[in-house]
Amino acid sequence: MTLNADTKTQVEEFIENNEQSQWLWPLAETVADLVWVEEETKRWFLSKWLKNDENLLSYAELTMKTEKLNIWDSIKQKLLEVKLSITCPYFSDFKDFLENLKRWTVIANTPETVSESSETPTNTFCGTNINNIKSEPFEKNSKTWVTWCSKTARYNWKNFGIELPSWNAYDAGKLPWKDCIKSIPEDKKEKRPQKSWKWIELSTFKSISKWNYADIYVESKSSYGHRAAAFKDDSWQRYVLDPYTRVNWILDNSPKKLEDYIKARKIVKAHIYESNWYKENSSDIYDDEWTWYEWGDR
Repeated sequence: MTLNADTKTQVEEFIENNEQSQWLWPLAETVADLVWVEEETKRWFLSKWLKNDENLLSYAELTMKTEKLNIWDSIKQKLLEVKLSITCPYFSDFKDFLENLKRWTVIANTPETVSESSETPTNTFCGTNINNIKSEPFEKNSKTWVTWCSKTARYNWKNFGIELPSWNAYDAGKLPWKDCIKSIPEDKKEKRPQKSWKWIELSTFKSISKWNYADIYVESKSSYGHRAAAFKDDSWQRYVLDPYTRVNWILDNSPKKLEDYIKARKIVKAHIYESNWYKENSSDIYDDEWTWYEWGDR
């Protein structure tokens, strides 16, 4: 499998920018100068021993596959991961870049009709049909590829008439906002969420009778954490709005059942609220104030 032209270009640009900015290229120049080698030998040294582009491209091809890897490809991917972890100082950032690139590519190429599963919800939330409730869209910083999950969550809770704090995901979850009914876990109500915390189980959400909206904080590889919106419809079915997480193989803006969502992502903290209405398609009235710190999952 080879990368399509557009994806390959983006991967190559990421590699080139990082190769030039990291210590590898300057190191090649330094070592070559110390041993007084000719320019041709210097270029050979750089290409032979220090550049990671070929291995990174091979790793990208395997990672971007949509189908399950066979045993040999899996072994190859693992070997490349071990090697690149040692030789490439920005490999961790590269893996995050690929994850977001793959996620963005899926969203861009998924028709709207895919969002409707065979189990399309027909219930309502404060009189609004669940079919008409959609998450605000996936967003990312076009330069760093850091996703803006907290900004998306901010727009979502405004649609539910809730006022909650803005900031990067885990910092926003440190303290409950006004009118908070309850926090989970209660003994960590005023603590910054940590991905190492115990999972919040579905039964815990079910045990709280008075709530129909939750500001949830989810485990993430990023130190910023991940944030999403959860709500409970008029028939007590619970959903999550999170365009950044694939649930039951679907990655889109439609509501996902909470019972399915927690199988895909670990919820570590939640602040519970009560919403009295839902306004469809209202995010276009909001400005982009504070966008620069609406960091999220990477």
